[in-house]
Amino acid sequence: MSFTNDCKTELAQLNITSSQEIMSELEALLRLSSELIIRNSKFVISYETSNALVAKRFLEFVKKQYNAETTLQTHQIKKLNQGIHYNVILESQSDVIIEEFNLLGDSINEEQINENEETRSAYLRGAFLARGSTNDPKNGDYHLEITTSSQSEALLIQRLMNDFSLNAKIVKRRNDYVIYMKEIGSISDFLRIIGANKTAFNLDDLVIKREYKADIQRKMNAEIANEMKTLSAAKKQIHYINTIQYNYDLNKIDPKILLIMKVRLDHKDASLNELIDILEKEYGEHITKSGINHRFIKIKELAKEIENNMKENE
Repeated sequence: MSFTNDCKTELAQLNITSSQEIMSELEALLRLSSELIIRNSKFVISYETSNALVAKRFLEFVKKQYNAETTLQTHQIKKLNQGIHYNVILESQSDVIIEEFNLLGDSINEEQINENEETRSAYLRGAFLARGSTNDPKNGDYHLEITTSSQSEALLIQRLMNDFSLNAKIVKRRNDYVIYMKEIGSISDFLRIIGANKTAFNLDDLVIKREYKADIQRKMNAEIANEMKTLSAAKKQIHYINTIQYNYDLNKIDPKILLIMKVRLDHKDASLNELIDILEKEYGEHITKSGINHRFIKIKELAKEIENNMKENE
């Protein structure tokens, strides 16, 4: 199953006993995922979802709150491999629900929705169950959105999200308004607010693991870069030393410089810190990193001088 479907499955099994919360969540489900169809010259509510547990939750809500008679239908959506869709049709009480939630109009029961934090969370939960989706965090692209065809609905959802400091934004996509978040912290907080604690925990766990792996990779890249830098510097130093050895009277060179030349040739891949340790342990030579760098500069200068003289004599 997809990450979105896993999240909706968790939410659909969330036990809600408060009638206020049920009504708030139910309003979002109705407004975002139901349509009114005409049967025998009357409007009938038809609710559709691709998640069996969400269909069951909607069915239980309308039965508990309105004692509505329902019919459950299923049909296969072959387009884009969308699978089975579930359609709950209210055979009774549609007229009562339509009037109570003003489904023929565009006004929303904001007073009921904004009654307390729990009712606001319930509405957002219903909106996500109805038209919400989130990218699989394993892909590293963090994105959660809820779509609606109503601008007033979109503004309400954004306002409710931002009441929880989630920094939600709205964009128009064809005929829909999309309320979305891209910050991983906001997405995780949103999932907890609507009750998907397990999914939020899994999301946080994935993010921590990814950041840990990324940190290890950054450190490895830095170590590799430093190693390459060390090897490149050593290669140049060896070149300068060879130039001196084959083209210069070594008796004229300071013994301290000669010692550095010998140690470098004996330990071609060693870093400067490793050379310092070798000098101290094997030769009793105490030297700082600045000191050894100064000697290699002297070696380079002498090698360059030799090379320039050789070019002039060609």
